[in-house]
Amino acid sequence: MDISVLGHGAYGRVYKAWSNKDQKNFAVKIVGNSKKSEREVKALARLQHHNIVKYFCCWEEDNKYEQESSESSDSSTSSSTNFLYIQMELCEGGTLRDWIEAKNSTPCPARRQEARNIIEQITDGLAFIHSKKLVHRDLKPENIFFEEQKIKIKIGDFGLVKNIALNTDESPPEGHESFGTPTYMSPEQKSGGLYGKKADIFALGLIFFELLWTLQTQMEKYTIWTDLRDQMFPEHFNVQFPPECKLIKMMLCKKTKKRPGAAGLLTEIKKLY
Repeated sequence: MDISVLGHGAYGRVYKAWSNKDQKNFAVKIVGNSKKSEREVKALARLQHHNIVKYFCCWEEDNKYEQESSESSDSSTSSSTNFLYIQMELCEGGTLRDWIEAKNSTPCPARRQEARNIIEQITDGLAFIHSKKLVHRDLKPENIFFEEQKIKIKIGDFGLVKNIALNTDESPPEGHESFGTPTYMSPEQKSGGLYGKKADIFALGLIFFELLWTLQTQMEKYTIWTDLRDQMFPEHFNVQFPPECKLIKMMLCKKTKKRPGAAGLLTEIKKLY
């Protein structure tokens, strides 16, 4: 395989790899072989959906890819004796974070319509994840990808996915784990309280707002974000986006029982067209 680095995070590195056998590129994630990485693979194998990054296969190796730096950010590899290689679909159209930053820098009249299409696709994928009794726990623009043609959206990075098959909607997947990205965490995740599928809905509400509203600087985002998490919107948001504002407000409700489920939310989003 011809391999180049795509990115890395706290749990492993992702490479772009050309397969001579298949004559196409794939994404290959290399992580320490652990219960967490095995859980990710099991989840990916169950999630065959057009709005989720496709999983193909995985295999074990005694060593990491030889060109990787010895100073890895993968904290799970230090105690591992072998490594798990996860082969997935490669999405070369960039991340949703790239899309948001591009729209914030250059005004686009079609932004609202594009945002509605994007949020519908994300919600469709999320509804499927939840139907499999899984919770993503780290939904954010950096973990959502575009196909090369920038038409189809794909949810990725299932490193923190949890099975909640044996729990009620508000029960913790496994204790009171405060994993995820703080900026997009639900209140119950941040506090270490009980949480389930509705934690993903809170993150989705924040993403929906970010798709619609131009945030020019990080300081502006920080100021608005603090209010937004308390269901307080910028002065003109409700005037410009009344139906979207109503939905987002429900998604950001602190009481999980009042947040819509992904399937019901998808129905409401389709009514926006």
